[in-house]
Amino acid sequence: MNWVVRFENIIDLVTEYICIIAFGIIVILGAMQVFFRYVVGYSIFWAEEVIRYIFIWLVWFGIAVGIKTKIHASMDLILRSMGKRISIIIQIIYNLIILIFTVYLIFSSGWLVLITRGSLTPSTQISFSWVYLSLPIGLIFIFYYVAKDFSFMVKKLKLEKTESKHRR
Repeated sequence: MNWVVRFENIIDLVTEYICIIAFGIIVILGAMQVFFRYVVGYSIFWAEEVIRYIFIWLVWFGIAVGIKTKIHASMDLILRSMGKRISIIIQIIYNLIILIFTVYLIFSSGWLVLITRGSLTPSTQISFSWVYLSLPIGLIFIFYYVAKDFSFMVKKLKLEKTESKHRR
């Protein structure tokens, strides 16, 4: 196995495990919060806040996993009704728009992380930068998967061109 495939496998595992672990923590903390509130009569004051911030991390990594596995809503029916080449071109344009927007968001969210360094969360007293850091990190993974799909579509378009030349 070459290093590129190994790197891709590591990226896939990291995104998936972060989602699994984050979801597990949310479920455990949520169950603990319910148990303590209704059985013990004492509420864990920081649990709701931690659940919220872990959920934010889960959302951004979940988006990346969704892009990787292509489970997000798309214009599949419309693309199938078009010709194969036009469909590929539309997907390339779509990926290009997402890549440009993602780069913009990475830099904007990086700025947000920097300006929130001094702000602390109410209950846990951690820096809001740790919460907002989920955006640029999640967006980097999103960029990676969209760029990977973009590259695949460009190769597919080139292959389609050569196949159409051979058919003539």
